[in-house]
Amino acid sequence: MSEPRLTDADYLRFRDLARQKTGLEFGEVRRPDLERAIFSTLRLVGLPDSEALFHLLTDSPNGQTGLALDALVAGLTVGETHFFRNRPQFAALERTILPDLIARRRATRRLRIWSAGCATGEEPYSLAILLQRLLPDLADWNITLLATDLNRQALEKARRGVYGAWSFREVPPEIQANYFIQHGRESEITPATRNLVTFAHLNLVEDTYPALANNTADMDLILCRNVLIYFNEATTRGVVGRLYGSLAAGGWLVVGHAEPSQSIFSEFHTQNFPGTVIYQRHNGVGKSPMPSPTFLPAVAPPLQREHPERNGAFLRSAVEGCGQCAKTAPPPSTTPAKINGLRSGCSAAERPAIKPALAAAPASSEAEIEAALALWKGGQQAEALRRLEAAGRAYPQDGRPAYLAARFYANQLQLEAAETQIKLALERAPLLAPAHYLHGMILQEQGRFEEALAAIRRCVYTDSRFVLGQYALATLLDRLGQATRAATVRETVLNLLERYQPGDPLPDGDGLTAGRLLEMVKNQ
Repeated sequence: MSEPRLTDADYLRFRDLARQKTGLEFGEVRRPDLERAIFSTLRLVGLPDSEALFHLLTDSPNGQTGLALDALVAGLTVGETHFFRNRPQFAALERTILPDLIARRRATRRLRIWSAGCATGEEPYSLAILLQRLLPDLADWNITLLATDLNRQALEKARRGVYGAWSFREVPPEIQANYFIQHGRESEITPATRNLVTFAHLNLVEDTYPALANNTADMDLILCRNVLIYFNEATTRGVVGRLYGSLAAGGWLVVGHAEPSQSIFSEFHTQNFPGTVIYQRHNGVGKSPMPSPTFLPAVAPPLQREHPERNGAFLRSAVEGCGQCAKTAPPPSTTPAKINGLRSGCSAAERPAIKPALAAAPASSEAEIEAALALWKGGQQAEALRRLEAAGRAYPQDGRPAYLAARFYANQLQLEAAETQIKLALERAPLLAPAHYLHGMILQEQGRFEEALAAIRRCVYTDSRFVLGQYALATLLDRLGQATRAATVRETVLNLLERYQPGDPLPDGDGLTAGRLLEMVKNQ
């Protein structure tokens, strides 16, 4: 029996929808692949026809499209891969690139790697095995091995880490024996190897990276293999630009052999290895960076202070306790309702407003901020930062220029500069919760966990409904061994997330959605 077919009109509109949602191109040659994915999705979600599916994906709230969209993406994306796929590339990684990076990072013992388009996990686990082989002192290193994909079903398989014989067709027997546990005809990745990898959902065609919030900044090595071939040229250039921006100076990008013309990678150094070509970001000397991050942080509103002369004292009391009524600050596990009543011992007249309110920004400052954002989007990062820092000096009553500069520096992991700017922002806007959150993230990246905890506490005391602050608090408490408090704060995060649809971007989350944060909380 022949497979069902779409009408020409349906094919065209689903082709355009696939491009919009995933960046994937389904020209006439790939029309059968698109049709198979659509009719498979119809069977899975129980819809009567393609018309109903199209309206579900385009007209329904984000929360109702999740299952159907995930099923369609699973059908559209190619998940076939295997361990150590493309031996010439892995030989270059093992013999040259990773040893070079390890030598460069030996002083800080910090290494950051991203498998972008990880499918079912064989690629990032192969990298984890290489790291275990190359780093006898691995336990002393701060390793980030991020693995992302658009296909949530593939990510679930990757997290399980269980594979059949076909995944091992280029694997030497000793590797399978040392890094896998045999279960009949299947092999499971060892816990030590599994724990090196962090899996996350990420759509490469969206402007949500590089960013500190989703851990995609300042990478030493990115693998993005056999992904770009499915995009059109404009999408490919956007993705390559953002990957360039995600790399540290001198970082490496590995793409598949069938990827687009080398002209797409003209801003990289082209490095030749036996049987393969690999691209390296310039070290910052003599070349301007590719205009990569088109995503821009939201401009935080200035504060309308009910009692401007007492803001500093209030912020201190929010952490240390109220000096007038001797009430102490609550523990970090305090729920939003309790935080709202934190200062119930003070009279309403005595209490300054906790929640920042919108107010008109100085016109000149607003113009400088908009100009800086335009420069950043156009790839002129240095000039954008110069304008923001100049605006901060010219308009000392406005904390937003320093806050934005801190975010820009943080997303490039220029942490000392970011800390200088965020402290300046907090001097001028001490009740700005996102600024305290960013301060905490900067401190955490520097390994200053107790100071980070204090900053995140200030964030949630300032705005108990700022969900990223609550999540960061739970994560830090876990890291510092306070598991009971962390669990209580995670419940707060889950309650706050009920206000959002899964596809809603979270405030100050650099594109992180409510649905993705929910996954992260449940996986902790």
